Amino acid sequence: MRTNALNEQTLNSKSGIGPVHLQPGLGFGYDFAVMYDPAALKSPLGKGSYWWWGIAGTWFWIDPTNDVVFIGMIQRRGGAPGAANHEDLSRTLTYKALVDPKK
Repeated sequence: MRTNALNEQTLNSKSGIGPVHLQPGLGFGYDFAVMYDPAALKSPLGKGSYWWWGIAGTWFWIDPTNDVVFIGMIQRRGGAPGAANHEDLSRTLTYKALVDPKK
């Protein structure tokens, strides 16, 4: 379920599923977005990370490489112009803390 099931043609199509734009290194399994080549995407997530997001402000990701499980919940639908993207911000802060726990 968390193994990329998309072919190269689809990954190179620049299409998207929700806020995620498919590309080589980032695919989709049968239930989740899947990071199978984080180096190609310059991502701090570990290989094999997978995630999902809900329509009204819920999201989660699991990173088995770095032993991280994150669940985020806020009550909002969509985003406001200029507002922070809470999903991206939570990933950035989480991985920054893993690299330098004093910050």
